[in-house]
Amino acid sequence: MNTESKKQQIRDYVVERIVSGIWKPGDRLPTRVEFEQQFSTTAMTVNAALHPLVKEEFLESSRKLGTRVHKMPPPFAHYALLFTETEVHSETELKMRTAIGSAADMLEQEQSITFRRYHAFSMHTDNPAFRQLEEDIRHRRMAGIIFVNWAYGMEQAPLLEKITLPMLAIVSHEVHPKIRTIRYELEQLYDAMFRHLRGNGSRRPAVIAIPGLKQFFQDRQWFPPEFIQYATSKDAWTAGNLIRLLFSLPDGRQPDGLLVADDNLVPSTLEALTELLGRDAAARLPIAVHANFPAPPPPGLPVSRFGFSQTDLLKQALAWINAPKRVLPAPPLWIPPMENGG
Repeated sequence: MNTESKKQQIRDYVVERIVSGIWKPGDRLPTRVEFEQQFSTTAMTVNAALHPLVKEEFLESSRKLGTRVHKMPPPFAHYALLFTETEVHSETELKMRTAIGSAADMLEQEQSITFRRYHAFSMHTDNPAFRQLEEDIRHRRMAGIIFVNWAYGMEQAPLLEKITLPMLAIVSHEVHPKIRTIRYELEQLYDAMFRHLRGNGSRRPAVIAIPGLKQFFQDRQWFPPEFIQYATSKDAWTAGNLIRLLFSLPDGRQPDGLLVADDNLVPSTLEALTELLGRDAAARLPIAVHANFPAPPPPGLPVSRFGFSQTDLLKQALAWINAPKRVLPAPPLWIPPMENGG
């Protein structure tokens, strides 16, 4: 057997014992001499096989303690976050992706875990992120996979049938029998924003939303239909123009509050409102805006923020990935809304 085959054989042996739990975090490995004897090879080959596993955090090594299983090896502490390469097809994803990244950073610090980020991912075999994911799965470098968004057609990819790791996807519909979905309680969110405005005396608030919510607001008839206007996240500046039109109506016909249903539209909306009415007058309006937490409050006007904690979302996802038993298909994980970040 050649040197490369021996190195792979030693690697597979070590990783299998870590994944299976035979070797637990902190356990000391056999000596180099014992490896040499067991695999009928040289010290150089043993070192060449084990050194990459130290870099990948399967193992940790010191002169004093020798080589041990890492306290948080990848099969139990590394998680994939997949961000698809497609143009943002759900307009609410722009700031949501940023919030998920911030939440992942915080959890890495709190729990000593690692989120491996795969940006511009697609299921095409020549996609760099796809090739990296495939390699990481083959080398057993992760505990589970979270799709931050879902691109049309990915459910047909042969790779999904090969993956045995737990998988979740943030998507509003079922996509694959092997993938548990994570969904936001949107109706609860907008109901809370509506009740907040009503509770603060607003009866005819302006609503600025993305076109994807048009049917949602039409069905509920919560607001005067002429005050519900739509702007895309891509052209968020148009939200400011809509505010200028609505709040330039004659006295008595102007909106008496404001709901901004997507956080990507908040900056241009609040800026236009302040420019038109002045800060003091604008600050007297009840304003409810959408947010993805964690996120800093928008500058300028005092507002009430309603949205979803991406930290809680990731914690729920990790709890399911790390559960000793999982049954599929499984019902969606529902993420409830919160006000002002909790």
